[in-house]
Amino acid sequence: MMVESIFLLYFFLLAIICFPSKIKAVNNILVCLLFLLFFLIAAFRPEDSDKDSGIYYNAWYYAFYGAIIEASFVFIRDVLRYVLELPVRSILVVYAFLGVFIKFVAIKRVSNLFYLSLLVYLSHYYILHDLTQIRAGVAAAFFLLSLPYLYERNPIKYFLCIGLAIVFHYSAFFLLFLYFVNPKKDEKIYPYLIPIGYIIYFLGFNVIVEIPIPYFQEKLKLYQEGIESGDKQSSTINVFNYAMILKIIVFYFMYVFKDKLVEYSKYSIMLLKINALSIFAFAALSVIPAISYRIHELFNIVEIILIPLIIYIYRNRFIGYGIVIIYTLIFLLLDILYNELIINPGFL
Repeated sequence: MMVESIFLLYFFLLAIICFPSKIKAVNNILVCLLFLLFFLIAAFRPEDSDKDSGIYYNAWYYAFYGAIIEASFVFIRDVLRYVLELPVRSILVVYAFLGVFIKFVAIKRVSNLFYLSLLVYLSHYYILHDLTQIRAGVAAAFFLLSLPYLYERNPIKYFLCIGLAIVFHYSAFFLLFLYFVNPKKDEKIYPYLIPIGYIIYFLGFNVIVEIPIPYFQEKLKLYQEGIESGDKQSSTINVFNYAMILKIIVFYFMYVFKDKLVEYSKYSIMLLKINALSIFAFAALSVIPAISYRIHELFNIVEIILIPLIIYIYRNRFIGYGIVIIYTLIFLLLDILYNELIINPGFL
């Protein structure tokens, strides 16, 4: 069963965190095993187990799918279908491998707390991206991989990573602007971005309607049609939902202790800034809910690295671990039971 598989994987990870091994060979085996499990569940999930599967199955059978799907998807599909003559399942296998493998590599490079970061990844972003929005999942993986280059101010490597992200999902275009964020300096504007985003929401401004890029105009047109037709997913957004309130509370809580976090992770200031921008985007872009959610989730994947740092705030590490575990469990339950991102209980 699909849901049971996710929960079993969650508690397996939890057991590894609670009973860590200091033997390098054991940890190497565990990392390989975890990658294999993450990959297999994503690659061989049942048809119609998520809300987006219909898009990919339809795209597989049409020679041209219009401006709403990236050329990279069409290219990979054509190679798999026409050159290698593989079945439709192969597209899910390729995207699962890319999304999971690149994220594992990125987490290993950036996080001081690999297994705890995997727990945060599994509790939300794995379900959202690698089991649902597979194109965005690969784009987000390249973004995670780019974080050291953003911190080091290495424009060539950063823009190369983001370029690859854009190839897999055009919404990653907005990640280009993060290069202008100072990754080391604690600029006081960032805690104010969240209330500013909510002010924009209450005033009803549409800050992206005039983007002069054909893809975005096509997307905006589709989203606008969804709003006008009364489609619930396209036309409604609750900027004060429980998940967002929790994210805001956690951001300000961590921001108060930012100086302590920097002692353990040099990326802390940069991650907090991107976290603030993601929440700002959620509220400020909420006139078009689909865009708001997409940009927020893409930016906020830095939570995978950021949230585990909570353990360093407390002298008693058990308290910090407890907070992180509760946080991940809340989002896991929200995604499965409330948001119903997994809609088919079958597995394999």
